[in-house]
Amino acid sequence: MERSRVGSWYAVVGILVFVPIYATYVLTHEYPSLGGGLFLMMSEEITAHGYTLPARIPHYTSGGIPFSYPPLMLFVVGLLLDIGAPPLTLARLLPGVLVACALVVYAVATAELLQSRRQGAFAAIVVATAPSVLHLTLTAGGTVRAAALLFTSAGIYTGVRLFKTGSRTWLLTSIGLFGATLLTHPLYTIFFGTSYLVFYFWLDRTAYGLLRGAAVAAGGVVLAAPWWLPVASTHGFEVFLQASTTHDGIGYLSWYQEFPTETVSVPSPWPPLAILGGLFLLVRRKPLLPSWFITAGVLTGRDEFLLVIGAMMVAASLFEGVVPLLRRIETTVLETIETKDGTALSVCKRGIVRLRSIGPHVCVLAILILGLIATYGTSSAAVYVAGGEADDELPMFVHDADVAATKWIRSNTTKNASFVVIGDVAEWFPLFTDRTNLVVPQGSEWEGTRDRQMHMRDQLRPCRDASCLTARFDQFGLKPDYVYLTASGYARKQGPRAGEHRWTRLGHSLRQSPEYEVVFENQGALIVRRK
Repeated sequence: MERSRVGSWYAVVGILVFVPIYATYVLTHEYPSLGGGLFLMMSEEITAHGYTLPARIPHYTSGGIPFSYPPLMLFVVGLLLDIGAPPLTLARLLPGVLVACALVVYAVATAELLQSRRQGAFAAIVVATAPSVLHLTLTAGGTVRAAALLFTSAGIYTGVRLFKTGSRTWLLTSIGLFGATLLTHPLYTIFFGTSYLVFYFWLDRTAYGLLRGAAVAAGGVVLAAPWWLPVASTHGFEVFLQASTTHDGIGYLSWYQEFPTETVSVPSPWPPLAILGGLFLLVRRKPLLPSWFITAGVLTGRDEFLLVIGAMMVAASLFEGVVPLLRRIETTVLETIETKDGTALSVCKRGIVRLRSIGPHVCVLAILILGLIATYGTSSAAVYVAGGEADDELPMFVHDADVAATKWIRSNTTKNASFVVIGDVAEWFPLFTDRTNLVVPQGSEWEGTRDRQMHMRDQLRPCRDASCLTARFDQFGLKPDYVYLTASGYARKQGPRAGEHRWTRLGHSLRQSPEYEVVFENQGALIVRRK
């Protein structure tokens, strides 16, 4: 690995690029983006049970849901809540801090795998600006996912060291990190294991290497036993099988059709460059990264994991293919420039030569081109996280009107009151109100009722009058005491102005209906009681 003039700065380059993106997100989002209320609710239940695992999480559907989620970060968040951290502030700020930490570790891991600190630094820039990574790590759910990215990045580093050296130190460290990942997020656990399979195959395809990989898996499972053993004894092992169906299990044969087509307002350069980088490495007969990329795609189908690997392929192809080519072009150009004093070409040449004197590998043309690519990637990421009214990629599910409405609910309804919430705030509702939301898919996968919950939500979504709601309630056997309607509606999977039309037409119908009585209303929330 090259060390001269690179030093340790490479590990923080990703943070330097990420900071303006993080600041853009915070400044444009008064509340955390997307969903995260269930994680905070589980953390509150953990603290309420004296930092032990609760059997169920109340208020998410009529009977609550079984507590089966990996609890490591839920304990951490619970502790922060216990010492006074405001839930919404925590969900808005903590993910970015965790992402920044993960970027440092990721840069070090990439540098170790590729034996290049420059490539490690550039790969971290790619991850820091990749929409598919930011989408679920920078937003409210990042309290868990960003931590899983941190543990997995560290696991990549220790895994490379383990399969290269066979050291017991790296074995024990890898066991600890796999256990931490297993206790944090299920999908990242699969990605962690997939990575180790690839490392074993390419770095240490021996019987001892196989035993080391098996030891990491077994050791991590043992470390996570304080979570999965009580859960299995309470709910049975089938609870884990039910949850695994949330993302259609394992196996995504069409992953390659979706990865290059990110639907973002300003296209990110990284997916196509990752594909080109993989092809370059295959031509150069360096199959580790491409095979890892394909394996992760088939087993997980998640763009965030593909970009973690794809960033390495981008960095490797640029520094091993593009930069040498640009250096040759630059050298050829310099050799053809006449050296007459006073000419613009002479001044240009002297400037380039002076910059080249910084180090033997400096290429001014490469610096300019890589800088332009990185700048565009950073700008597109900033636009992505900023969003906007017309096309917000990271919408807030909570607004001022919801905060006011949920405060009213806590003060003016009974503890056993039940609601049907129409709008994205449904996932946050139980956390804010300590009341039951009868229709909320999040978390229902652990009980095997996710399909039913999603079907009910999708059938309620198109309703534009009170009679439609009543018919749906009768169809599904729902008997809510109240209906909560939000003006913001559903940020996804709705046509232009669908939320506004629902708010106007359904709101008017509920106000006029003899079956419902308005009990609270503000500029963005309407609560009616069923008579």
